[in-house]
Amino acid sequence: MTALLTFDEELDYGDRHRISIPIRVENLPYQVEALIDTGAGVSCFDRALLPDLAIGEVTTGIAIPVRSANDAVAGTGYLHSIRIEIFGRDMTIPVAFCPDWPEGTPNLLGMRGFFEQMLIGFDHQQRRMYYSFT
Repeated sequence: MTALLTFDEELDYGDRHRISIPIRVENLPYQVEALIDTGAGVSCFDRALLPDLAIGEVTTGIAIPVRSANDAVAGTGYLHSIRIEIFGRDMTIPVAFCPDWPEGTPNLLGMRGFFEQMLIGFDHQQRRMYYSFT
C-alpha cells in the first residue's frame, strides 16, 4: 500500500539533529524558539515566559503530570491556552508550564493542539521538514 502525502511548504533545518523554529507568542514583543517534538504529548514552554504572558500564578492552569521519554513523571505542568503564530498562521494551543523545571528549558511543540492543526513530514536524510495546516 502506498500513501501520497502532499505539503504546502518545506523547511531546510541544516545539519542539526533537532528542529527549532521561530514562533510568536501572544503579547510578546519578540520571537522565541521552539523545538518540534513528536514525542511530546503536549507543548511545554519555559516558565520564564510567564510574566510576559501576564500569567501571575502558573497554578491557575489545569494540572497535568508531565512525563519524560521513558514515561516517568517529570513533574507537574499547568496547562494554559496560548495563542501562537507559526509560519504566518495563528493557532491556539494548550501549553504546559512546569514551575519545578529550571528557567531556560527549551520550548517544545507537542502533539495535543499543535500537531492536531498541522500535517508534518520529515526527510531527515535531506534535512527537510514538510508542513501544511489542516
